[in-house]
Amino acid sequence: KQWYQRRVRAGWTPVETVVDYNADLAISPLLIKTNSALDSEELVSVQFRTQGQDSEFAGGIQISFSNQLQYRLISCNSSETVFQTTPPTATERVWKITLD
Repeated sequence: KQWYQRRVRAGWTPVETVVDYNADLAISPLLIKTNSALDSEELVSVQFRTQGQDSEFAGGIQISFSNQLQYRLISCNSSETVFQTTPPTATERVWKITLD
């Protein structure tokens, strides 16, 4: 299961499949909590779109829970990359997506 958090104080909202969420990463980060284990082959995917009535796909990030924790920047590279630092071994993790 994955969860996302709108604001730090708002609490977690469970997400089973796909959710559209209007976020402005220039104002506050997007927090995603997962409880996926390595080798579960589960995948978290966050896609970014342009603002406005005719919004277009603008990229994203995927996190893959295969035998190694990997990520892929959608529209930037086609292959997955192993995280350079070893993430905590706990299955519950909070991912923070920011605009820097």
